[in-house]
Amino acid sequence: MTTSTTSPLLAGIGTIPVTRDLQMPIPDACVHVCREALDNAGIPASDVDGLFFTPPAMSGEPWMMFAAQMGEHLGITTKSLSLVENGGITALLALRSAMDAVALGRCKVAVVLASDARPLLDTNHFEAFVRGVAFSAMSLYGPVHGAMGLGAPIPIYAMSHQRYMHEFGVSPEEVALSSVQLRSHAVDHPLAQFRDPITVDDVLGSKMLSPPIHLMQAAGISAGACAVVVASEDVVKATGKPAIACSGYGEHHHPSHFIPRQGSITTFESVRESSAQAFQEAGRSPADVDVAEVYGVFGATELMLYEDLGFCDKGKASKFIQDGRSTFGGDVVINPSGGRMSFGHPAGATPLYEVAEVTRQLRGDAPGRQVDNASVGLVHAEHGMMNGSIVMVLEPWN
Repeated sequence: MTTSTTSPLLAGIGTIPVTRDLQMPIPDACVHVCREALDNAGIPASDVDGLFFTPPAMSGEPWMMFAAQMGEHLGITTKSLSLVENGGITALLALRSAMDAVALGRCKVAVVLASDARPLLDTNHFEAFVRGVAFSAMSLYGPVHGAMGLGAPIPIYAMSHQRYMHEFGVSPEEVALSSVQLRSHAVDHPLAQFRDPITVDDVLGSKMLSPPIHLMQAAGISAGACAVVVASEDVVKATGKPAIACSGYGEHHHPSHFIPRQGSITTFESVRESSAQAFQEAGRSPADVDVAEVYGVFGATELMLYEDLGFCDKGKASKFIQDGRSTFGGDVVINPSGGRMSFGHPAGATPLYEVAEVTRQLRGDAPGRQVDNASVGLVHAEHGMMNGSIVMVLEPWN
């Protein structure tokens, strides 16, 4: 087996707004973002020879042979066709697979398509409802926690929040700052799910989900679809359009399923290790990053990520926000999209939305929320409760 190598480049992006319910059938949403991404890249569909998908509804009914069905739906003949799944990190794993295929010369143009819709279980049919809840709980949280009734990760994250606040003397008001800042970023984002301004009082006055987590400190139920075109250097050169290179990549997986069974729950090995790998490969440091999209699904988790990624010292993220260092005009703009709590969190597609936002920022194509002179970007995604993480450092190509 012989292969050639080339640098895989992010050549185009396609997105739809994040909403509570998908505004069109999943296949139609995938076609829509695929066409938009190819048009954005200046590449015809006839040049595509690789398709990489995420499962269409990560908490819904299984959809067998989805990649093959979508290949037919799109009418694209491929040399590589696959579907990737591993929790919230799924879309970045699919992107990595596409980049590997292009780098090895197996494909010249690959499209990564990620979608997610969260249909509510039908409580009118009790037996099916119970079966659906049991299947989801057992597969996500394992035979102990799932069987004991854990139906969502919120209580586990709540324990992490409690420990973080105790360990570092962080007040509820300080934790709430993360939600307020993210919402201020989402206000001007046309794709964001939640855009109304909020205050610390609003956050702490919202419904308590699991102490100390309030409703406005948790990512909502979301649906969306996103596509990224990965192309070889010669293809991109022929288009004459700007492209983004991945200058550094890091990946680390802790040997646990969803719930960490050892170590700290206020700092995460996978985040520290994957970011260290990515920065080393890129020849960069956290201080070089101008814009970052990170996978903070709860209020204090957002703060822990700022710290573990190296943007500030441990226990100091709330002060980092208070001092204006994580927003426009500060050291680094973190989650200019509004992050998972305000932009929205269609988990199967979330990492690609992060890539799309950083790509727009690095191309100077984010009106109303543009980070000045953005030249180094970072994307972070994870699965489980930070059991595994991927970090990518992105920079304009040429």
